[in-house]
Amino acid sequence: MDTRDFGEVASRLRRALGLVNWNIADIPRMPTSLRPTPEEEGEMLRHLEGIVGLSPQLLELVGARGTEAPAKVRRPNKRTPVLTAPEKLLKTKSIAQLVGRLDLAHYFVEKCPKDLPRLRPDVRPTPEQDAEIKAKLLSLVDRSGVLRHLVPGLRAPPRA
Repeated sequence: MDTRDFGEVASRLRRALGLVNWNIADIPRMPTSLRPTPEEEGEMLRHLEGIVGLSPQLLELVGARGTEAPAKVRRPNKRTPVLTAPEKLLKTKSIAQLVGRLDLAHYFVEKCPKDLPRLRPDVRPTPEQDAEIKAKLLSLVDRSGVLRHLVPGLRAPPRA
């Protein structure tokens, strides 16, 4: 188990949300020559359902821990700003990449409820981590719903 604290949980949810958002940004711009098979479409939808289905369990596990004293104030993040969806180049070259991103996002979310019960009982999130985890989960559920509506639109039109 590599989960040592709630910072890792928040990190996994940030990564999962980034992967879901990446697919949301790329799907509308994909060439018509890239279309999923019914199996690939089903796999994408199963991953999205898995993310949404695990969210209440994860919220419950985090909430049951309570929070610890507030953490020290952190310095502002000086990372390079992330480009917004319209500014990003289309990097998706196959349906397998879409499926792979959702598989990884699902894994990140799925790993949290498996690992949290094994943490030491005295390990609790800071109020900031608690708020971030809840916000990321809500965003993941919302964005998964958006993506859920985009995936069927990828289907190839019926042949005449």
